[in-house]
Amino acid sequence: MRDHYYLGRISRTHGKWGSVLITLDTDQPERYYHSKILFVERDGRPFPLSIEKVKPMHRDEIKVDFEGYRHVTAAKELVGKAVFLPLSSLPPLSGNQFYYHEVIGFNTLTQGKALGKIKRINESGTAQDCFAIDCRGREILVPVVDEFIERFDREKREIRLKLPEGLLDLYR
Repeated sequence: MRDHYYLGRISRTHGKWGSVLITLDTDQPERYYHSKILFVERDGRPFPLSIEKVKPMHRDEIKVDFEGYRHVTAAKELVGKAVFLPLSSLPPLSGNQFYYHEVIGFNTLTQGKALGKIKRINESGTAQDCFAIDCRGREILVPVVDEFIERFDREKREIRLKLPEGLLDLYR
């Protein structure tokens, strides 16, 4: 599913008519209130589902009625499924803004010296998200904090970091 990004997960059914609740993993849930299609994973592939109606519920939750799922029995098969959208649907970002998926493989530098490549972003949901950087075979975790990002360069595929004194000493 490399052409799609994770949007959230179908948490449960809602009512007897086949509505489902989707918990969104986004800072801007309102961007998805007018979606017409969402993709769920089936056999490792994105499967499109047409949306009949979307209703905002809580800050990070929407109620969705999918076409063809008009009863709770049918909707139950969707519970627990991850929900995706095509990468092409993401709006472009500028400046130091970035999507987590796009920085994998970026080089990182601090104080003008190469630190390593970003292997992944550790997202815990409760603690601070961190860049997991491969620094000469050793993994270094750097919090994804605006104050630590000095410069973000898409063309060069690099991020210049301004790290607090002593952070790298934790890994020596």
